[in-house]
Formats: sequence, structure tokens, C-alpha cells
Amino acid sequence: MTSETATRAPQTETLQKNIEIQLELLNSVESEKQLRSIYLINTRLWLDDLSKKYQTRITIGGVPQEEWKKLFERHDNFWFMGIYKPSQIGQECAKQYVEQYRGYLPDIDKDKDVVASPFAVAGYCLNPLIAKDWQEWDQMVEMLNQKNKKIFIDFVPNHTAIDHPWVESHPEYYIQGNEQLYFSTNNFLQIKNKQGEIKYFAYGKDPNFGPWIDTLQLNYSNLELQKTMRQEIEQLSQHADGFRCDMAMLINPETFLRSWGWCLNEEEKKRVEENPFWQKTIPEIKKKAILDNKRNIEFIAEAYWEEVELGKYFDYIYNHDLYKKLKTSIKTGSIDDLKGYINYLINNPNGLGNFWAVYTENHDEDRAVRTMGKLSKAATTITALIGNSMFLLNQGQEEGFSFRPPMQVARFKDENVDQNMAKFYDDLLKIRRSTLFQEGKIKIIDSTNGDNNSIIFEISDSKTKSRAIVAINMTQLTTFAQINKGENYLSVYNLTNGSKSNDDEATDQKLTLKLNPGEVKIACLNQICEVYCSKSDYALTEIVSRVS
Repeated sequence: MTSETATRAPQTETLQKNIEIQLELLNSVESEKQLRSIYLINTRLWLDDLSKKYQTRITIGGVPQEEWKKLFERHDNFWFMGIYKPSQIGQECAKQYVEQYRGYLPDIDKDKDVVASPFAVAGYCLNPLIAKDWQEWDQMVEMLNQKNKKIFIDFVPNHTAIDHPWVESHPEYYIQGNEQLYFSTNNFLQIKNKQGEIKYFAYGKDPNFGPWIDTLQLNYSNLELQKTMRQEIEQLSQHADGFRCDMAMLINPETFLRSWGWCLNEEEKKRVEENPFWQKTIPEIKKKAILDNKRNIEFIAEAYWEEVELGKYFDYIYNHDLYKKLKTSIKTGSIDDLKGYINYLINNPNGLGNFWAVYTENHDEDRAVRTMGKLSKAATTITALIGNSMFLLNQGQEEGFSFRPPMQVARFKDENVDQNMAKFYDDLLKIRRSTLFQEGKIKIIDSTNGDNNSIIFEISDSKTKSRAIVAINMTQLTTFAQINKGENYLSVYNLTNGSKSNDDEATDQKLTLKLNPGEVKIACLNQICEVYCSKSDYALTEIVSRVS
């Protein structure tokens, strides 16, 4: 700080007014105007952890209030992953790969610790270890809804588990082959039905990779299947506020035909092209929910291509491009492409009306602290500030966990909580939920001193004449982010280490923020404030307590 600003002595009355203004500006609100967050909970593992902690078997209706309270303080939306009836065949398939899971659980017990993938769905009924029935589940949903929280659950459109009842009752719902395909490819499974007939079912598949051998591929040229799947979603919509749809692009006509057109006849191909599932299903489910229950059911698409087509129907779509650009920037040390893409996301909201689901890790990706190292906080802050987005936070990410649990294990690895990381996420999530960040205009600005190695977000509200600057260093070099400052700024907070920032330079015209590699700093500014007061211990304590 300059000696001039450092020696100003604020008057008590004005100082108190200044504090009150700042607290109001950063007061947490349950707004959904532009920044939402969703917490991904591996439901089986979470309840297992709680059962061990409280030394009694806990299902969703028995989760202690103090555990909910911790989650409510941070998150607005919850995705409960893997709540459905487990597949016994899926579990047996998983046991074949027990040695691969030993890297996560060195002491893994094949019979106790290996379970089926939650995406090999044997039926859309509840796992009794999660809830004894839908009534217990619905009571939990109602309790969270009363707290203005929303619940998302899985829907897996592309495939089912091998032991799904439809395999016996409706084999026509699946892609089927013949003996020749069974022996000449690795895409089919031979199954004998109760009548002794042998049929050849295709494994579930992504066109770019090998088959998922614990699943069977649904056939979307069968319109009766489409109707039945639509009914499944309609029934499930009674028990949640939205769906996270697994690999949603796989059943779009273009991708489905790329994957399976080679074993469909011309009439079947035509039915696929003329009956895109999402186009009819999502509007129908939404309309019915609004008419029947006055509820808005939301859809999140896990998708890695065909985003434009899916964007016509889905509320949120995974933005994997941002994730890849963050990792590339860390690897190359260059932020130009990343900064340009962030600018694009902020200035070009999708005209179709859907928004992005953004993340620095999820259940399929390695932990951010492993893939992004000391720049993980900087990368996560960038992700969290993309406007009109759903920020996805993966269970354990906020505690600094280093190891990603495979989907086929039944318990978490013992890891110590990184308290510094936990503090960072506490701060970040509270800041995102503040009035200024929820309602202000977000944009990227350039440093006025020509040092363009930092990424600077400006969040401003013309009504209150307030601004916040979030300066982020995504490089391995020390940078100096400089902004024009007509306001009296209240504080600079180092989000990376959770402390007051002491090594910046302020004048009446400029604010220069020194950023070490991976550092993130937040400056709060306001034209209403009459004096500079960040040197007051009392003011700093009050302000930082609200920001953090």
C-alpha cells in the first residue's frame, strides 16, 4: 500500500456505515440468476461413511440434521448419484477387475468392497441400502425443497444392466445380433431365456470406445421402448427436481446410427431419424410436471459432442471444452486460448436457452489436485465464475482429496481433509452466492499495465455502484494485475490462502495486485464509501468474515 492511503484514519461513524454497506453487498442469497452450484454425492459411499461415523446403519431418511446443515451452508442443488437397485451381474463383472481397484483401496475385499457400477441400472427402484421405499426418499426431498434446495437423480438412457427384467420380458427393446456377430466381434453377449432360446444382445457402447460389458444396449428404433423410457422418466419425476442424463448424446439419431446403424435395417434407421427421443420427451415431461404439480423439472446432459442439438431441449449441458482448455493451459503455460474461450462463454450465452455445467473434476475425471496441482484453486475459481452456469462440485473435492473412487467400490479410501482447501471452497462458494456475484455483470478485463499473464474478472452492479475484482494467476510466473480505481476499495482478500492480502499497491487511481503462481485475490470496491478503511482491524474482520 502507499503511505498516503495507509495513514488515513477513518471516523467511527463512517467506518460502521462502510461495513454495513459491504455486508449487504456480500450477503448470501439463494438466488439462481446466474451462478448455481450442484454437489455430486456418491450416495452409497456417503451413507456408508455416515453409518461408520454414527455406528448405526443410516439410510437417507436417517441422515442427522447436523450433516444436512453442513451441506446446506455450501450448496443449492444436489445430485444423488447411484440410488437405484444394484445389478448382481454387474457386481460379478466388477469383481473381475478387483486388482484395478486396488490402486484406490489397497486392502480391498472382493466380496465386501466391490459393487456394480451405478450406471448399470437393473431397474429404476431404490437400493434398499439408500432408502427402504420411495416414501422415505420423498420425505427427504420435501425436507430439502423446504430449504430451497433441489434434488437431481440419474437417468441412464443408453443401456441397462444385463439382469434388467426387460431382457426376459421385452428382448425387442435391445439391439440384437446373431451367432456370426457374436463370434466375429466383441460387441455381443449370448443369453439363454427361460424357454431355452439363445439370443445375442449387444453390449452398451460409446462409438469411440469398446463396449461396457456390464450393460446391454437399448434399441431406439423401437418406438415402444421410447414410450416406456418416457414413462420411466415421468415416474421418476415424482421423486426429484431434475435429472442428470448419462451420456445423453448417445441416443441422438446421428450418434445412435453411427454406433448401431450397421446392424439396423432401412426401416429401423428411418424410425430413429424421425423420432429423436429428447425432442419429444423433455418438453412432455416438463409440461406435465408444471400442469400436475407446478414444478419445473430440469435436465442436465452429460455430453461431449452434439451440444447444439441437445441444447434445444436440455437446461444444462456439460462443458468439457472448458475443462480441457484449463488442463492445456496448465500444461503449456499459455493462457491466451483459455482467456479467449472464457470471454466467449461470458459474452455469447447460448441462444437456445440452455446453460453450461462446468467443473474441474467429476466422478469420471481424476481429482483436480492431481491433474492441476497448485493451480487447481485458480482453475476452479475460473470455472466457478462462468456466468449462467451450474458449477459442479464433486464429493471430496472441497476437502482436497487426491484419489478418485472407482464407481465399483463400496467405500471411500481414508484420506485426511486438507483444511486449507476446505477453507478455500467455503470462501469461494459463499462469494458466488453473494448478491453482487449473483446479480452483477460479469466480464473479463485487461490489466492496465500491460501484464496480461493474469485473468481478471470484474463483477459490477450499476445500481449500488459496487465492484469486485477477482484476479487469477494461471501461470508459473509472478504477475501484477492492475486496474483503474476510482472507488475507495474496502479490502483485498487472498482467496488462495484465506488471509488478508498485504503485498499490493493502491493509489487513488490504480490498484495493483501481486499474484504468485496459482494465486487468486479478490478486491471489493465501492463508490459509495467515503473513506478507505481496510487498515482497520475491525473492518477487515467484519468484511472478511462475510466474504469468507
